[in-house]
Amino acid sequence: MPEAASRRAYLDWLRGLAVLLMIEAHVIDAWTRVADRTGAAYYGSIVLAGLAAPLFTFLAGLTAVLSTESKARRADLAAAGAAVRRRGWEIFGLAFLFRLQAMIVSLGRPAHLLKVDILNIMGPSIVACAAIWQLTRSRAGRLAAFGLATVAIALLTPIARTTAWLAPLPDPVEWYLRPPAGRNWFSFFPWLAFRSQAPRPACSSTPRATSGASASSWRVSRSAARPCGPHRTSAR
Repeated sequence: MPEAASRRAYLDWLRGLAVLLMIEAHVIDAWTRVADRTGAAYYGSIVLAGLAAPLFTFLAGLTAVLSTESKARRADLAAAGAAVRRRGWEIFGLAFLFRLQAMIVSLGRPAHLLKVDILNIMGPSIVACAAIWQLTRSRAGRLAAFGLATVAIALLTPIARTTAWLAPLPDPVEWYLRPPAGRNWFSFFPWLAFRSQAPRPACSSTPRATSGASASSWRVSRSAARPCGPHRTSAR
């Protein structure tokens, strides 16, 4: 079957919409004067822009499911899981490459390389999801495993945001579990739950996903909102 005939057009349309929303979010935030940030039009644009990251996240999760089952049909489960985990580590590496080019272009500080953004979270999340997918064999088992993981992460998020147990961790490590105080950075809690999937078995004809996963670019979204909560972070 030709590739064009097997493509799901609605995914391409939603990717395009997500890209436009992401552009709108950054342009409005960067170019709106402080005096103009109080009107209804500005707040409406912020609400609209907030849909970009969840939409990218959902689409990346959905396409990961489709990719995993496609690989499982062509090879065994171990090879399919390994391929998806490799893609996750590639995305994790791209996160630092993206930060590096941003630092060079904007003449930023080297410490900016350690900032945790969506790609830093998405890469390890894909690795974890691939491992869970490979450990569970049945459709019911995968639904249960990913459902429990999603619920557990959602319930643990308020604890992670407020507990003092994470304070002794080095800041670059703590930022993966919760953002710095006053920042809206991405972190494993709760964004790992957005990435949790229940992949359907190869014999099923209906795609299933309990939630989706975000990306900064069209390319990453095909292989890749910001919650904020006050908490005490380590003082260093």
